[in-house]
Amino acid sequence: MRLRLPTAAATDLALLGAVTVLLRVPAFLSTRHLTFDDGVFGASAVAMRDGDLPFRDVFSSQGPLFLPLVWAADLLGFRTPDAPRLLSMVSALVVVGATYLAGRRITGRAQALLAAGLVTTSGTVL
Repeated sequence: MRLRLPTAAATDLALLGAVTVLLRVPAFLSTRHLTFDDGVFGASAVAMRDGDLPFRDVFSSQGPLFLPLVWAADLLGFRTPDAPRLLSMVSALVVVGATYLAGRRITGRAQALLAAGLVTTSGTVL
C-alpha cells in the first residue's frame, strides 16, 4: 500500500521539516552539553563506541529501545561529537510530522499547521 499525500500536505510537511531543522541546528552544533541528559546520552554513545553493551555496561533509565537508537544515531552521524544529537533531530521531525498528519485528519489544514507549528517551536515537547 502506497501513501499518497496531497500536494499541499507534502508542501506543508517539507516546510515544517525545514523550520524544525533550522530551529534545532544551533543546539545540534553546540560545542557544550546543553543539559545533563545531553551529556549522559553523549557519554552513553561514547561508551557503546568503545564496546560497552547497552543495559549491561551502559545504564539508561529510558525505555528498552533508547540506547540502541542512540547507537544508531551515533553511527549515522559518523561518530562525531554531535552524532548522538541526531536522534533528537529525527525524533523532532517524526513528532512534528505525526502532529501535522493527525491534525489534518481530525480537523483541517489550518488547524494542523497551527498544532504542528507549536510542536515545531517547542523544545520542551521533545
